[in-house]
Amino acid sequence: MKFYYAFVSILVCVSLLLIQPQLTAIPDSDAIAITKRVTVPSESQSLGSELIIKREIKTYPVLIASDRVETPTHNEDEAVYTSSVLKAKRFFIQGNDKYDQGDYEGALVAYTKAISYNSNYANIYNNRGLVRYKLGDNEGAIEDYDQALRINANNEMAYFNRGLVRAHLKDYKQAVEDFNQALRINPDDAKIYIHLSHARAKLGDLRGAFTDYNQAKRLNPELVAAYKNRERAKDTNPINSYSAEQKFQITLLVSIILCLLWIISISFHEFGHAIVAYLGGDKSVKQKGYLSLNPLKYINPLVSIILPGLFFLIGEFPLPGAAVYIERQQLRNRLWQSAVSAAGPLASFLVAGVLVVFLRVSLAWNCPYWLPATLAGFISLQFFFVLFNLIPIPPLDGYGIIEAWLPNKLQAKIRKFALVGLIGIYTLPWLIPSFGMVLAVSGFEIAQWFGVTLTLAADGFKLFNRWYCTLLLGAFGIFVLMRQPQLIWNCLGFVLLSQFKKYEQALTAVDKAIAVKPNDSWAWILRSTVLGKLERYEEAIAACDRAIELNPNSHLFWSLRAWVLEKLERYEEESAAFNKVIELKPDDAWVWGQQGWVLEKLERYEEALAAFDKSIELKSKDAWVWRQRGWVLEKLKCYEQALVNYNKAIDLQPDNTWVLDRRDSVLEKIRTL
Repeated sequence: MKFYYAFVSILVCVSLLLIQPQLTAIPDSDAIAITKRVTVPSESQSLGSELIIKREIKTYPVLIASDRVETPTHNEDEAVYTSSVLKAKRFFIQGNDKYDQGDYEGALVAYTKAISYNSNYANIYNNRGLVRYKLGDNEGAIEDYDQALRINANNEMAYFNRGLVRAHLKDYKQAVEDFNQALRINPDDAKIYIHLSHARAKLGDLRGAFTDYNQAKRLNPELVAAYKNRERAKDTNPINSYSAEQKFQITLLVSIILCLLWIISISFHEFGHAIVAYLGGDKSVKQKGYLSLNPLKYINPLVSIILPGLFFLIGEFPLPGAAVYIERQQLRNRLWQSAVSAAGPLASFLVAGVLVVFLRVSLAWNCPYWLPATLAGFISLQFFFVLFNLIPIPPLDGYGIIEAWLPNKLQAKIRKFALVGLIGIYTLPWLIPSFGMVLAVSGFEIAQWFGVTLTLAADGFKLFNRWYCTLLLGAFGIFVLMRQPQLIWNCLGFVLLSQFKKYEQALTAVDKAIAVKPNDSWAWILRSTVLGKLERYEEAIAACDRAIELNPNSHLFWSLRAWVLEKLERYEEESAAFNKVIELKPDDAWVWGQQGWVLEKLERYEEALAAFDKSIELKSKDAWVWRQRGWVLEKLKCYEQALVNYNKAIDLQPDNTWVLDRRDSVLEKIRTL
């Protein structure tokens, strides 16, 4: 992998952990409430107006004394009708009072009596349906709501309450239909969205569940918080039965398990890359120890542990990167290059599959609840990471799969934006929360296909503590650094070289790294760079040769050797070094341009032209290459072509006086011919 391909395997952990508890907090539909509305249209022209009053969290429609009644034709009929309305009103109020007192049997009798006097009042059926539900008569409750809707097809209350009863009966499909009907009538009721979200989640429609839940939060965040608190109070899962001391011990143990699983997952991910690369022709992976499944061979303490831990601590995305470097130019063909990139996500997927087996065993053996919950949570995250890593954006593996099939010129352009892609990985889920949500939901859906329940995974996340994990990662990072102290010296040397220009001190630090690990090719190449800055070129060549001996397929090492040879004016050797770089990285326009320049110095003009042509093919807007090509053509006395090249260079860089002078000189030569 390229160095900038670090930060790959695990993506956006914190975002997922913030999103998932919201889904699991969606309340169950085991308590029926009637809608909160101030006034509604008359359901019967005979009854006139209605008033909805609130009593704590419950609301009841009550007929008021000023109800207007249509006057029947005969006075006697009018008296009978008025008497029926008043009796219905009296028994309706009596039913409400008995309901408040908890006398559901009495309330049922009163509501039934009210219906016997006025069977055309929908809200009596609504309230009787509520009482029947309280008494366990779910079918009777649904019948009452059906009747209420026959009287008034736009009765939001009836749809909502019937949906709640159906959800209680686990008839989630019909419940979703009822909630949608209620929202058709009142699209701004947050509590309907809450229960709709819950029903969708039960049906496995996680995307719809997240959408509805977020809509509820947008409409009424206080109500959503109240529902969450109510559900926490009602929650009877085993996690809530633990004492404070037990929770501390379990949380610490879970954090250790998660860190170990994370390290194992990264190791198998990188081993997948390495084994396929080995089969595809890159034998260097064996020499580097990548086929050993030793985590220390894959994990860089800085980019794999310390930096992700710091990002995790501040609430950002902990994207660890492993230190596996594949020499892709050694692979047999493009198919193998794609296979190497795909092998990592495939290995991660297989790790998740193996963990599913352990999850089922833990459930079958009745292991403590926290263990299968932890496994379920990690499995869901693992599938999320696989999906994230398959996004075709550099430096993710998804891009690596398709990169080999893109035109060389396009590859070169995209490669320039690898750093932008890396930054985008960190910022995109933060800038566009729905982006991370879609992947998170997809990860949970895959987990559900493997039998991982949403509830179990959510409980696993409840046991997760990012502070503990950060401390554990930090401790592990320190352990790895203690095992690889040369990394500290290399980092110190690099900082002294690049940031402070303290070359002597940088050389001292790098020499200490080499003393600790003499076979560290990066330490030797860093030493060569420092010696070059000190103008000790012969020593720099010796250090560079040692680095190449340890890692002969690094185009960076050969490029540095060419640079040092340039300082020594050993152009034939420099050209040979650039030939090696071209062999390792044939799509680098800069390398072709440098090779052309060296060949120009060697007066091998035809070869220089060919090198410049290749550079222009890969990057057509480099003024320096057009300038040098014009100079070579001038040397070959091809003045017309030289003029074209100089003009192109001037178009790209109008203020270059050297090119302007050369163009004037060529024009003069053309005029004198």
